[in-house]
Amino acid sequence: TSLYCVTSTMTRCIQTALWSFPTQTLFAMDGIRETVNYNCDRRRSIAELSRAFPMVQFDSADPDVDPIWAEYMRRNVDVNAMKESMEIHKVIRRGRAALRDDVWKDEYDQMLVCTHSAFLHYILHWGQYETPWYVPKLIPSQKLDERTPEERETEYGTPIFQYCSLLGDKSAATFREEMWTDYANCEMRSCCIVRVVERDTSTAAEGVL
Repeated sequence: TSLYCVTSTMTRCIQTALWSFPTQTLFAMDGIRETVNYNCDRRRSIAELSRAFPMVQFDSADPDVDPIWAEYMRRNVDVNAMKESMEIHKVIRRGRAALRDDVWKDEYDQMLVCTHSAFLHYILHWGQYETPWYVPKLIPSQKLDERTPEERETEYGTPIFQYCSLLGDKSAATFREEMWTDYANCEMRSCCIVRVVERDTSTAAEGVL
């Protein structure tokens, strides 16, 4: 079975991926990195990362300097304040694009993604409530969100995943609740994501991603 292994471009995630899968070739991607809020969430330059981790492929990463952090600095967002968590749709957009366009490779049978708890928290919740989940204060105020109310409602209505469970008597709802619980410090958690592709002679219809 061919395996395509992807890691976030954050140093701590690369270290986890190398520790967990020491014999696999790793490809680093910005799209699945941690939410960008504080200085600890800044990505090191690609040049520096390449020197520190010569065994990791950085061809899919964005330009050398962290583009997300640089954009918040251009907008004069307080360096000590939350940033991407105050416009979660930005995390969702890059996560959806990465999972749909970058992670999935037709030439591989399986894809392995090593990412972060906050990133997973957001993409696993998105679109799973009848109303946007920042309304019940499950996440910070979206004060950096510049979309119109109509744009917010439309975009929120498209979840990234549909939950199911193949674990015996465990229901999809039970599995979903387990994935939604907060992570403990240093906890490693795994789930399987299946991309359903239906093909005929003329068209290809794909799943939620």
